This record gives sequence, structure tokens and C-alpha cells, in this order.
Amino acid sequence: MIGTVIWGTLAVVSAATLLAGRPWTEMLARGQWPPEIHSLPIFRESNLVITAGWTLIFAIGAAISAVSPVWVSPTLAAPMPLIGRLSYRLGPKYVRWRVAREAHM
Repeated sequence: MIGTVIWGTLAVVSAATLLAGRPWTEMLARGQWPPEIHSLPIFRESNLVITAGWTLIFAIGAAISAVSPVWVSPTLAAPMPLIGRLSYRLGPKYVRWRVAREAHM
């Protein structure tokens, strides 16, 4: 039950930042990129995509926790540091992919 509440709260808060147009990953990304990048549309877009991915992960965690034994929820949290590191790497890859895609259009 507590795992469902925690995962669900993370999903709702993450979704709320998307709906407010202020993805929470943007705050973290601002520390990694120079200020002149922050105003670019691709910076905002990549943070919307990454935050949406985290929202999905949190929602899946809530759903799994709701139907699983109590021990499953902490087990789901174990790979979160790895996924966090991955999301830092996905941002620049997403930008390169989008720029290349637009160049071919």
C-alpha cells in the first residue's frame, strides 16, 4: 500500500509539472547546460519528453505496487539511480536525433 502511494504521488506530481508546462527535469538540466541553451525550444522539448518518461515509470511503479506483494515496491526502486543516470544521457541523444531528423525534412 505505501509503495503504491509513493509511486502514485511521484507520478501525479511529475504529471502536474508537465501540465503546468514546467517539467521538473528542466530544473536539473539547467545546472548541466549553459544559460544560452535554456531558452532554445529543443531544450524545453527534450525536458518535456524526459519528464513524460519519468511520469510513465512512476505510474507503472504505482500500478505494479498496487497488485503485488509489499516487497515488490522497494525492489522496483532499486534501478532508479541507474535510470536517473540514463536520463541524463538521453537528453543530449534526443537533441541530436531531433536535429538530424529536422535536417532530413
